[in-house]
Amino acid sequence: MSAERGTGRTTRQMLTAARGSIFVWCNDVLHYPRELARFLGREDLTIVGASSIRDSSLRGTCVVVDHWISER
Repeated sequence: MSAERGTGRTTRQMLTAARGSIFVWCNDVLHYPRELARFLGREDLTIVGASSIRDSSLRGTCVVVDHWISER
């Protein structure tokens, strides 16, 4: 993790997410958000890709959606 990473909106979302939240990343390439979560000490977060948002098993859980762009 480089020094200039870990200071923006995603960082704030991860830091303020409830313990054990599911964090939905904006695509399905998960290396960076998982590395960032580890760097921030938020290994309690479950990082999933955007394709998971339609998964009915997410209902009733705390979900944080990162940079979501609605398709119209």
